[in-house]
Amino acid sequence: MRTLFTFLAVAAATSHAAAGRARVVVVPTQTTVAEPAAVNSHILFLNNCQPNGCTVTSSGSSGDSRTDQSSIPTPGPHTLAAFPSNVSWSTVLSCVKGVMAPFNITVTDVDPGTADHFEVMVAGLPQQLGLAAGIGGISNLPPPGGYLPNALAFDFAGTYGTDTLAICGVAAQVIATTWSLDHTIVVNDPLTYLNYTGTLSFHDNAACGSDCVGGMSPLGATCTGSGATATHVCSGTNQSIQNEVQIITALFGPAGTSPTVAITDPPDGAAEPSGTAFPVTATCATSAPITSIDLQIDGVSQGTATASPAMFTAPATLADGGHDLVATCTTTLGTGSATVHVTIGSDCGDCSPNTNNGGGGGCNASGEAGTGLILLAAAFVRRRRR
Repeated sequence: MRTLFTFLAVAAATSHAAAGRARVVVVPTQTTVAEPAAVNSHILFLNNCQPNGCTVTSSGSSGDSRTDQSSIPTPGPHTLAAFPSNVSWSTVLSCVKGVMAPFNITVTDVDPGTADHFEVMVAGLPQQLGLAAGIGGISNLPPPGGYLPNALAFDFAGTYGTDTLAICGVAAQVIATTWSLDHTIVVNDPLTYLNYTGTLSFHDNAACGSDCVGGMSPLGATCTGSGATATHVCSGTNQSIQNEVQIITALFGPAGTSPTVAITDPPDGAAEPSGTAFPVTATCATSAPITSIDLQIDGVSQGTATASPAMFTAPATLADGGHDLVATCTTTLGTGSATVHVTIGSDCGDCSPNTNNGGGGGCNASGEAGTGLILLAAAFVRRRRR
């Protein structure tokens, strides 16, 4: 067992000459958890809280991504507004995937539900959690050299306007601090408080700093130098530098070690009749021993298997409309997942094929209706030619 003395890493939305983007405060929270032998998950969930926002419940512990609980908000349930509709979510998601590409980390915007995972809510404003305005991101910090299982961190996208690079960098920063990494003076490193430039990536031999105020780091280390490039001892290594790539690789492993997962039945975009159970088959290709293969539908677990191919049954009680099926395979070397979208319901009435019928589901128009449209169009052309 170990005791977690939990701190908060706070990324401020605006920079200043002395310290750049962020400040850190210490919160006297303490929890006791079992010492993990290795990271409990290789999944990083970027939650854009669309379309209706995210509900976050305050808790006395360091938080739990599986239940959307966190010690960061003020007491009571809170709702973060959804990721801004005028900002490119795909750009942010692609950027964070690029930052994490060297590692055995699966970055997804599909909710893993109750499965173990790391999570960043990329949405809303700090005031919506009862925090001060101007905070750009916030997360709990583990003890030096540790990490927080099922960590939930926050990237307040509403504070950055349309700056997708800043939103991407802060998402990577707040989750990396839950892996015991400190801030750095490298300007294209997600962990800097300075304004980001270029393509973001983690670095080895990175000098810690950019967060000094009044000659001290947020965690009380003495700073050397002045202004934005002042440095201090790294909190996670107790040295002047941190090898970020090596630290993250030691936790998660290098890229390419995750299993390849597929849902072979039903295919993506399939239509299933209302009120009828249907089979789901998932495969997991890996050279490592399989720990589990899990199926979730809309974030709700449907069962677990231990061998590939894994056979499941989707319940007959699924409501008409669109549903996401997510298969996750966990091995001794990492985790992989696959998602397909199915539509329940035999007909959409008068709507056209391949249109959205609301609720995230596609319209399932019948083949006969499609043929009728083609015949009507052909008849119209013949009349025009007379």
